[in-house]
Amino acid sequence: MAVRRDLRIRNRPVLLLLLPVVLVFWMVGWVLYYTGSEGGRHRAVSDTVRDDGVEVGVVLLEEETEVNS
Repeated sequence: MAVRRDLRIRNRPVLLLLLPVVLVFWMVGWVLYYTGSEGGRHRAVSDTVRDDGVEVGVVLLEEETEVNS
């Protein structure tokens, strides 16, 4: 019986350390499950074109580089 008691005492700190980790994994999994289960209920919106016809884009300008020779 003494062996069981020592085992319980040793497992308590391990349980206290693992409990937050398990809770975080459970919450992340639940959120991923919930967002994946929404399926077709949400409307996909393009990032570049809105309903009012305004389009957002990026223009990259190249600078001239000098070659020293």
